[in-house]
Amino acid sequence: MTNKRAEFNWTAFPKQAIFLGSFAEVDEVMFGGSAGPGKSEALLIYAAQRRLKYAGSSGLFLRRTFKQLALEGGAISASHEIYGRMGATWNATDRKWHFPNGSVQEFGHCQDENDKYNFQSAQYLDICFDELTQFTEGIYKYIGLGRARSVRLGARAQIRSATNPGGEGHVWVKKRFVDMSPPYRVMEFTEKHPLTGKFVTRTRAFVPASLRDNPVLLENDPEYAMRLNELPENERRALLEGRWDLFEGQAFQQWNPSLHVIRPFAIPPEWPCWYSVDYGYDAPWCTLWIAKNLDLWIHQKIARYYVYREIYRAGVPAWAQAVVVKKTNADQRILYGVADASMWQGYDAGTSLIGHYERAGIYPRKAPSGTGSRIPAKGAVDWLLDKAADGLPRLQIFECCPHLVKDLPSLQYDKNHPEDIDTSGPDHGFDALKYFATTIVGGYQRHKPQEYRISA
Repeated sequence: MTNKRAEFNWTAFPKQAIFLGSFAEVDEVMFGGSAGPGKSEALLIYAAQRRLKYAGSSGLFLRRTFKQLALEGGAISASHEIYGRMGATWNATDRKWHFPNGSVQEFGHCQDENDKYNFQSAQYLDICFDELTQFTEGIYKYIGLGRARSVRLGARAQIRSATNPGGEGHVWVKKRFVDMSPPYRVMEFTEKHPLTGKFVTRTRAFVPASLRDNPVLLENDPEYAMRLNELPENERRALLEGRWDLFEGQAFQQWNPSLHVIRPFAIPPEWPCWYSVDYGYDAPWCTLWIAKNLDLWIHQKIARYYVYREIYRAGVPAWAQAVVVKKTNADQRILYGVADASMWQGYDAGTSLIGHYERAGIYPRKAPSGTGSRIPAKGAVDWLLDKAADGLPRLQIFECCPHLVKDLPSLQYDKNHPEDIDTSGPDHGFDALKYFATTIVGGYQRHKPQEYRISA
């Protein structure tokens, strides 16, 4: 960006240029990933562009605490390097930059949840949240969605944010921006206006970033990446790798989407396959189909399984589930299935759910049940997600199984039972997977897992 009157020149890195230039009409854009790619600088430049383009406009730049805002090398310090050279003047009392065209850029903080009401009567053309995962969802919605207002024709109110993974708001930020769609894709969300009754479309986008996207930092401080690499595991993965699939209390910390999630391929007809059912009606019913790489097992004795199909639906009665499972089983060599033990309740009285499956010609095995089976089942899934001798995980999941891909890394440990899964989370795909895992791994022996014998 060049401002001829202020003699200010700035060259964007490629990811910064995408964040600033490719989503000019999008309502909410989040620039997130590892430490070091120039995220905060991009926010400051975005705000400067808007102040110069829309004379008399106002913007807000937020950090969670004033200390973070005022740190040496922090946002206010960096703004002096940019805005001061644009002809703007700084008022330290109210922490505002005043531009020659009448625009004002304010710097603020919102440390406690109740502090959001300090902005109750304010309005801004755009609001920037720096380190978004340090904010609560309530603060973001109240200030961002409630205080960003357009009062001029041709200028759309917008929210921009930048952040690393981790922090208090990791889960809601990941859900709002990272999980909604693949990166760089503008997603539309249509809602009914509460006053006019008309439908209004809002847009969001996510731009990932990594340390590699800042060649200047890598050149000036080549040891920075080495220092990040020495951090504890979760901090290292968040700040060095920019990984969003991790957080405190995460049950499956070995999860790595670049290894566990793969593109679909045609399953050879001779490979053995299984299906596994977690029953649900009001809650989703989930059935997974899993295949074993028979060639890899025969030639290298490496166990590798692929979840190649997923059904995840609510409101489907048991008899209709059975029809779908039977039809889907027809195209593969199914050895057997396994199902939720609760489906056998009322079996002797002829009122069981599994009876619908049996009448359709589907006879899955009964999965282990009871509290004594849960921790070994979690361990069996751990074994599948761990790496085999060739460095790849024993279980890989096709991209066409989105619920399992999304839910597995989001599961947390139960606070009351630290080795078990918190069942209040989205655990339907996990339950279907664990039923299968327990039949393959048996009693779960970490060093010598019991493989199910398959004849070639």
